[in-house]
Formats: sequence, structure tokens, C-alpha cells
Amino acid sequence: MVRIVHALAVVALILCIVGATNAAAPKDIDTQTEVHAGVILYAVVYVMLSALTAWLWLRNKRLDEGECREIRAVLIALPFLLIRLVYSLLSSFADPSIFGTATDSTTAALFMSTFEEMIVVVVYLATGLKLATVPKDHTVPHAETPAHRAERGNFQFGRMGLLSTVVAAILAIKHNIDTNRRQPDN
Repeated sequence: MVRIVHALAVVALILCIVGATNAAAPKDIDTQTEVHAGVILYAVVYVMLSALTAWLWLRNKRLDEGECREIRAVLIALPFLLIRLVYSLLSSFADPSIFGTATDSTTAALFMSTFEEMIVVVVYLATGLKLATVPKDHTVPHAETPAHRAERGNFQFGRMGLLSTVVAAILAIKHNIDTNRRQPDN
């Protein structure tokens, strides 16, 4: 289920990026079909993440202390992520004259978007800093060999590096297609 959540989150991110780059102006971002699909996928990811976190929390007697801390961090972050998700849903699907990018107030954006993102980052950073470090003489189990990491999609520079590469490639291909469409035939 974790891989499904990751895959859906990546697809949602790509859809939102493509939709945002297709918009003629920043106020038009929330009207893009790709952004709507991405926000809906983020809602699905949120539900799946909540279910996965609840399932892991119920099994916490079998987990290490560090894993319990990580689950607690996700539990703390989930309500803030929900507020951010509601903001995205309202921005994308509510009547633009009532709640849209062009008309919403700075206060709503600040308290429903920016603060939530900052709080989630602080919670995850604080949790990561509190986790015990792995001693240098720790032997690497088979699950952490390069072959296993490559199978998981972790190529030394991490999943985000790979994700950035994939998104950059997709955007470059899309840009080339758009550029070729705009050029008149000679």
C-alpha cells in the first residue's frame, strides 16, 4: 500500500506542476483540469495515508521507539495537512468569486496554507533530529544493499532526486512539444 500511496502522490504532483505551467496567469492555475485532477489525487492520498498511519499506530507494540516517533509525527501533521488539502480543494472547486486564487484573502492563504506547511516541516524536522543516529560500525543488512535500494527506486541521491529528474524530463518534453506546435511550417 505504501508504494501505491507514493505513486499516487507523485502522479498528483506531476499533474499539479503540468497544470500550473499550462496556466496563462497565476490566477488561472486553479482553473486547470490537471490541477483539479492532482488535487483530487492528493485527497485520495490523504485518505490512504491516514488509513495507513492508523493501521501502523494500532500495531505500535511491534515497532521500535524511532518508528513510533515517526508515526507520532505523522499523526501530529495529519490535521495540518487536512487544512492545507481543504484549502486546495476550495481554491480549485469553490466558486471563484467566493474562494479563488484571484479573490481569496491573504489571511486565508496564510492561515490555511503557509502556516500549515511550515508546521508540518517543523514537526518532521524536529522528529528527525530526535531520532537516534546509526553507529558508524553498524553492519548493513541485506535490505540496505545497493541492489535492494535500486529496486526501491533509491539511487544514492534519494527518491526526491529521482522525482525531480522525472518531473524535469516531463516538463522539457512538454515544452518542446508546445514550442513545435507554435512554430509555423516553412
